[in-house]
Amino acid sequence: MPTRTDSSVLEARLHSVHARGRVADVLLGVALDVLEPFASDYLSADEYVRLCGLVQSSVDAAAQAALAMIARELALVAEADADVTRRLQRAKHERP
Repeated sequence: MPTRTDSSVLEARLHSVHARGRVADVLLGVALDVLEPFASDYLSADEYVRLCGLVQSSVDAAAQAALAMIARELALVAEADADVTRRLQRAKHERP
């Protein structure tokens, strides 16, 4: 089982690599492609913003769930591999 330190280190690393924004951007792109393929190419700016707003809560929920899963899975990787654990500890003291 990961320790609290492991969790806080993983959360800090996820934050430092802007994971939430990156995941949300990808998920937003997928959602828009499902509803309106190539929407940014042919919708007006107002229509595009409206469409983004319609899917934002779904994207936010999916991004949060994805980040929680990534954190759990990375904790398992770190727990199973001493080299990964050392890298995380070293990264804790360095700025990205």
